[in-house]
Amino acid sequence: MVRDVSPSANADPPSGGSTSPPVVSVAAEGLDGDRADQGAGVDRSGDAPKVPTPTSPGQAGQSGQAEQVEQAGRAEQAGRAGGLPPEQRRGPVTARGDQVQASTTDQRLLGTRSPASFVHSDPWRVLRIQSEFVEGFGLLADLPPAVTVFGSARVARDEPEYELGRRLGAALAEAGYAVITGGGPGAMEAVNRGA
Repeated sequence: MVRDVSPSANADPPSGGSTSPPVVSVAAEGLDGDRADQGAGVDRSGDAPKVPTPTSPGQAGQSGQAEQVEQAGRAEQAGRAGGLPPEQRRGPVTARGDQVQASTTDQRLLGTRSPASFVHSDPWRVLRIQSEFVEGFGLLADLPPAVTVFGSARVARDEPEYELGRRLGAALAEAGYAVITGGGPGAMEAVNRGA
């Protein structure tokens, strides 16, 4: 199969230039159905492939050469559909056959409508816990020496443990320590009030 994708013969050549050679896509099949050769710009006369190049800046758009190259690419793709497995370049890797993906990564990510349940998986939980530690240590980095006190939220104000918590908080503050609690009621409230 030979397909000439050059501009029509009636097209005017660009001013001051000559017409460029036609861009041709050739796909020849042998008796067994295998492709003999293919590609844009293939010349069967034995010469090197002829690829049109503009002679001055902006000439490609004026002469339609960019359109020729685009059409040749489409012709090559059409040739692939006729017998060769599809190919897809991903960086230095060429994917073939069933490894070729019909959509881009962006299209797949934007088109996904599944629930985001993956953020509840163990690796994501670990990352969230790690980020909480990093954030906490960052907030505490500028504190002076400190003591953290946790205790029961059920300790009532009239119990002896509450009074002990107040005295502990006061003693720690007098010794120069920052007092850190969970901020809840009961024993933690007592230490905060004492500090």
